[in-house]
Amino acid sequence: MPQNPVSDEVAAALGAFVAGGVGPRHSALTRLFARTGYGSVAPYSPNGPLPQLNKEDRVRATISAAVRESHRPRELIEGLLAEYRACGFFEPDSDPDKERRRQQNVRSARGAFARIDWELTEAGELRPAGVATVASVQGRPAIEDQLARLRRATHDPAL
Repeated sequence: MPQNPVSDEVAAALGAFVAGGVGPRHSALTRLFARTGYGSVAPYSPNGPLPQLNKEDRVRATISAAVRESHRPRELIEGLLAEYRACGFFEPDSDPDKERRRQQNVRSARGAFARIDWELTEAGELRPAGVATVASVQGRPAIEDQLARLRRATHDPAL
């Protein structure tokens, strides 16, 4: 089972979502980075000295640091994806140009995660690859619970 859902390609793909300053606020990124142990990698201070890193560079630098220094990489990626879902990055856009860009970002991210044995769903949820292909067993809650546990697990020797 894959250990960490981070790679330089994942950093590039998730950074592309916030290119141009769209998405979560810098303060939300700062809180997430600090909570997961990467707060010093790409700091941002609105009143600090210029030049400041933009969101894309902050996301890329922080995920790249997680590749080298594993504090809590899955929590970092899950937190970023939660922020991205809250910003609607995984919801269709009525503007055709924005929708094309959104689809490209999602496709790139899904490919980047797939290459390191993780699955990113169309809805922006992350899980280890392989388990996702197990068919759902409707009406069998115990089996559904175990499948959900398998999909969330990365460090569960009992599985």
